[in-house]
Amino acid sequence: MNFLKAQLVRALISHFGDDDRRIDHALAVTYWAERILEVEGGDREVVLAVGLLHDVGIKPAEAEHGYNNGKMQETYGPPIVREILAGIGFDASKTEEACAIVGAHHTPAGVPGPNFPILWDADMIVNLGDELADAPRQKLESIIEKSFKTETGRALARNVLLK
Repeated sequence: MNFLKAQLVRALISHFGDDDRRIDHALAVTYWAERILEVEGGDREVVLAVGLLHDVGIKPAEAEHGYNNGKMQETYGPPIVREILAGIGFDASKTEEACAIVGAHHTPAGVPGPNFPILWDADMIVNLGDELADAPRQKLESIIEKSFKTETGRALARNVLLK
């Protein structure tokens, strides 16, 4: 499994080049996804793939449009994920699930199964920490209660964001 993670990190860095902010974000999301996975269960290979590659659609969206948003990331990401995963010999059925998750990672309804909620919560922990670190405690508590999909993600978010 460590070899898979190394391959995915290498692909992430190759894709984003010197965009350290995006690389750091993906590494942080993957850290939290692995923590959630330990408790919630799921497919470790899929969770690693989507944790590290969920935002790869940003780069082509920005190149083509000059900006990106969640819908663009969901559109441009899956073909890149498919190409990366095929290049490392990733299982085809797991590739399809990873592409579906990346293609819905800004859509709350998401993808059925245990892996999407893990990515959703991990991404939320990182994004809330980046974007709302100084928000009033009550606002953060409300977002955590309403927006998180797993109990583990919710508990981790409380520990990290409501210090």
